[in-house]
Amino acid sequence: MDRRSFAKSVGGVVGAALAGATTPRRLAPTKVTRIRLFYPQNYDRNGPQAFPQSNMVVLVDTDAGITGIGQGGSPDTVRNVARSVIGRNAFDTERLHALGAINLALWDIKGKAIGAQSLVGFYP
Repeated sequence: MDRRSFAKSVGGVVGAALAGATTPRRLAPTKVTRIRLFYPQNYDRNGPQAFPQSNMVVLVDTDAGITGIGQGGSPDTVRNVARSVIGRNAFDTERLHALGAINLALWDIKGKAIGAQSLVGFYP
């Protein structure tokens, strides 16, 4: 198959998929109620780290019962950003200017709310 035939076949598949796509549904506002921060077992916050990246996990809870999971960032950043995110609509991901793990968790909440399949294998 040459490039032109391939491009036409891909274009047909994409066009058919778009024609069958439904309009996105509007999500009801969901407020962030709590942000939790977890460290791995035996984590020494003050000691030298084997890896230069953070391995802490952040959970963002909402009043709709959806919990988003994020990873990374620094504890101080998470605490400071959490103050500006709690009480706000979790679906306003573009407006909230959250950083690192909190931003990732907010996108996770949005994906779960629209029924997107998780890309991470260890949680539904």
